Parts: sequence; C-alpha cells; structure tokens
Amino acid sequence: MAVAPAASHDDQPGHSTRTIPARHSSAPGFIDERLPPLTEVSTPVALRLRDSLPVGMSVDLAVWEGERPPSDKAATKTYGELYGLYIERDDPVPPTDAIVRYVEMLLARWPDWAGLDEDAAAASPWADSPLINDASGPFFYFAMVNNAATPDAWRYAVETAGEQGLVCFDPQSERLARPTY
Repeated sequence: MAVAPAASHDDQPGHSTRTIPARHSSAPGFIDERLPPLTEVSTPVALRLRDSLPVGMSVDLAVWEGERPPSDKAATKTYGELYGLYIERDDPVPPTDAIVRYVEMLLARWPDWAGLDEDAAAASPWADSPLINDASGPFFYFAMVNNAATPDAWRYAVETAGEQGLVCFDPQSERLARPTY
C-alpha cells in the first residue's frame, strides 16, 4: 500500500515548511509536486537544511485517537481511512483537545522553529511550523527533518502518544510506531 502524500499548507497563512522535495511515500523517487519550490521557501534556515539533506531524508508519524489496532496491517488500513477523512480535504477540521494537548507536549520539548534564531531553528526536529497546522480532528500527521534531535524526538513522540492513550503509526514502514528510531 502506497502512503498518501502530504496535504499542502501553501494556502494556510502563517504556515512555513522546510521539508525536502520527496517525502510521504515508501516508493523510491516519489516527488510530491505540491511542495513549494526551493525558491519559494522564505526561511534561510529552511533553505540551508533543505539543501543539505539528501532527497527522502525525513521521517513521518501519524498519531490518532482511538483503540490501538491489533496489527500493523489493521493500523495501515485505519491510517489510510483517517488520512483520507482528515488530511485530504479542502476544509480543515479543528484538532481535538487530545491532539492539541499532544502537540503542546511536543512543542514544550522542541518549539516551533518559525521565528526562532537560526541556531535554535536548526536544532528543531519539526519539518513544519506551526506544527499544530498538521493536525485535523482526531488525526495528526507530521514530519521530522533528519537532524541530531530526530532520534530523541521520535522516541518522545511515540512514548508520549502511548502515555496519552493515542495511537502512533509509522506510515513509511506501514507499522505501529516503536520508540526506537
């Protein structure tokens, strides 16, 4: 099962992206044409990070409210359904209280990088800013750039989701996320 591409945030005011050109698919060579061209990324840090990473070097997680699926196959099915309902839509759905709390917990550890100085922004694992813009209803789909903070951020995101009673799924490997990166 191919993983769906990320929804575009180009039309959302105040949303910055520093993701690399290829992501959200396990298929080699997948390019999401909807991501902004390098020349349209406004943050100097984003340009530097985007230029320095090989294509495909981001990691993604999906977190949602609900019962933990009994298997990776069931989780992949649930992920696809929720992605279709909450991410691939024209009208955004405000995130639920549980998802807002979860995102706030992530941001308490690593803040949104937009507006930070260059060094602080470079240390952030988040690919998008503000991170809450990647949440819709009971579903939160977000990416991390591959930097020194990523292994800790991955572990923290997975463990925190579990502690909050949320499901955490790795869409690139199509399995329930484990704390080890």
